[in-house]
Amino acid sequence: MIPIGEYTKQHFVPQSYLTPFICRDEKCCVYDKITKKMFYSSTYDICSKRNMYDLSFDGLEIKPPVEVDPKLNEKLLGIIDGFYPNILEFISSNDIGIDFSTNFAIRFEIYRFLAVQLFRTPKGKEILLSALKTKYSTVPKQLENYLFTQELINTISATKNTPIVLEFLMQEYGHICLGINNSDKPIITSDSPVVGIGNDKKSYLFLPITPQKCLFFKPVIIVEKQDDIVLQELLSGKIDISIVEVPKVAYERHKQLFREKNPLITQLSEKEVLLYNSYSYANCQRQVISSSEIIENHTFIEINFNE
Repeated sequence: MIPIGEYTKQHFVPQSYLTPFICRDEKCCVYDKITKKMFYSSTYDICSKRNMYDLSFDGLEIKPPVEVDPKLNEKLLGIIDGFYPNILEFISSNDIGIDFSTNFAIRFEIYRFLAVQLFRTPKGKEILLSALKTKYSTVPKQLENYLFTQELINTISATKNTPIVLEFLMQEYGHICLGINNSDKPIITSDSPVVGIGNDKKSYLFLPITPQKCLFFKPVIIVEKQDDIVLQELLSGKIDISIVEVPKVAYERHKQLFREKNPLITQLSEKEVLLYNSYSYANCQRQVISSSEIIENHTFIEINFNE
């Protein structure tokens, strides 16, 4: 007989993240990539795995120095999941002119959520543990989740020791762009919501937020200063300004060009929504999640991007 509470669901995609994709009767429309079947489900019954993050010393001769809560990781993840609705509210209430680079608090929380979401899924957790285990000679299977705990604590606290994943994301994908869906097709998500798009040199990350909005995390495109160009325009008579105004005009030109190359917002057509939905489908492990009937509304195209 299984003791009560021994097996519990632990969500590797937070329910707070999936809530905007609810469509009817408080349920999401879910498409099973393996069985090719569609069904409706509450957020509680999808994107979860039993005892995935549990801590245990079973089978080891050593004992923990202090009493350890076996559900510690789940509670730490709850801290991140609890703050996510604040991020969603900020994004949902600001359609125009969201500059994540100037709002440092919300920007950091978005990257923190992104980092945790990347390594909390079964596949992401496996990759993270594989990277962390290289620091140690041998790590018993039972202690792998303690390595996960350490990275999770570092990501939540993020003070002196910058966690591996968070540091990488903020350095490599330093620009956040909001995508707004202008089509009748909803943006879908999946059991692996963070999607990598592009090749190694021009790659970026795509994260669905709601059926109408998404976030793109892209490398910052640096532009050269415009001083020389403005000075040449002045000397050739193309512009009529004084020499003392050159630095100011050059700065404004530079800022304008930077925003053109690093837009704050991009409007998505139906074709683009279908493309990104198809990436989500190709990236997911099993479950595709939508706010409307996935098959009847043709919300994605089944493409093998690996080919």
